[in-house]
Amino acid sequence: MFGEIAPRYDLLNHLLSFNRDRAWRRRLCGALELPQDARVLDVCTGTGDLALELRRVSPSTTVHSVDASAEMLARGLAKASGGDAADGVFFLAGDALALPYAGDTFDAVICAFGIR
Repeated sequence: MFGEIAPRYDLLNHLLSFNRDRAWRRRLCGALELPQDARVLDVCTGTGDLALELRRVSPSTTVHSVDASAEMLARGLAKASGGDAADGVFFLAGDALALPYAGDTFDAVICAFGIR
């Protein structure tokens, strides 16, 4: 399903939330109290908007963005290419229930729209 809606996903989030999704991301990123050089896992990253916003407001943070939809990740990579925020954001296709990371790898785990 997410592969099919990937081309319209961002537009739908903006329209259905009356553009509040942008403010929610900014607020979440501002509320995180991360250490310098933090490592953050963004589960169900979709097209990577939250990961890219976090990297924009916290340039020393490294974000690992995981999503099960290759099409969503491709949209995220396209948005990230060429932007300063893209450095330090790593996109990975994977299952949120079987992540390839050891315990205590991350300083924080975020999930914006994965729990609907």
